[in-house]
Amino acid sequence: MLHYPQDQVPHATTDRGSFWWRDVLKLCDLLRGIAECKIGDGSMVLFWSDLWNDNILQTRFPRLFSFARHKNIFVAKFLANNTLEAQFYLPHSEQAFQEFQSLQDFIQTLQVNQISKDSWHYIWESRVYSSSKFYNFPYKNIQPPAPFLWIWNSKCCNKLRVFSWLLFMDRLNTRNILKRKKQKLEGNNYNCVLCSNNIEETAFHLFFNCPFSQTCWQHLGINWDFTREFFEMMQQAKTQSQNPFFMEFFTIAAWQIWKQRNNFIFDRGRPSFISWKNSFCEEARLQAHRFNVVKRLEFLSCIVPLA
Repeated sequence: MLHYPQDQVPHATTDRGSFWWRDVLKLCDLLRGIAECKIGDGSMVLFWSDLWNDNILQTRFPRLFSFARHKNIFVAKFLANNTLEAQFYLPHSEQAFQEFQSLQDFIQTLQVNQISKDSWHYIWESRVYSSSKFYNFPYKNIQPPAPFLWIWNSKCCNKLRVFSWLLFMDRLNTRNILKRKKQKLEGNNYNCVLCSNNIEETAFHLFFNCPFSQTCWQHLGINWDFTREFFEMMQQAKTQSQNPFFMEFFTIAAWQIWKQRNNFIFDRGRPSFISWKNSFCEEARLQAHRFNVVKRLEFLSCIVPLA
């Protein structure tokens, strides 16, 4: 085992030891980027460059840090000095002096326990590493639009949920997407195949604005306010429909619209509202098996008037 003197830590000294240990040390900065120290005696934590008390003082007081005499000083050694001024080169710039005053206030709030040792933990408040927690931590304050959460909370199978996600992300291979990918279609025709309005087939037109789709949504009692932003439109439609299974209905309906479109393109089937309605009810009965018994009966009772 490699020994470090008490006033040294691996990330504040030159690399030493075997070749494999030096390779391990290359990961030290990555570890410190996701680790925080709870101060005990302050003997193993760098005052300026380690994360402790929710601060990296080097970045909090950058101008004052440039005047520091010892860049890699430990917390315990820094606080052991009787005069704070002795830690810096003088004179200070005006900005550095302001930071010096703030540092004095910060130090007065510190409580160092000479009995206990410094304790390191990950920034998600655990001593155990988890790749999922590491992945989720940067996004913990990001709130996606509510309809994205509806997708994964719905009881539809994963195939349909992924389909809804692709629809919301505008990643379905509509003719507009194919055009943007510079895919050539027969006759250079990128118009919607479910209507005769000669409008380019975008995801929004195909699933919301097309007369065929509007007929389908009206049958389900879902109305869209096209004056609103997309996700606001979704939220308003859900509120107005008062359907406890709104997302399941939406997903299955959109999926069947997509199948009607594909049936025409690839199998030369004729799109029809009756065909869509029958397919919707059949798919809904299949998806009903994903509910518990009570919810299944309630879900099926909502389908009966639509058949």
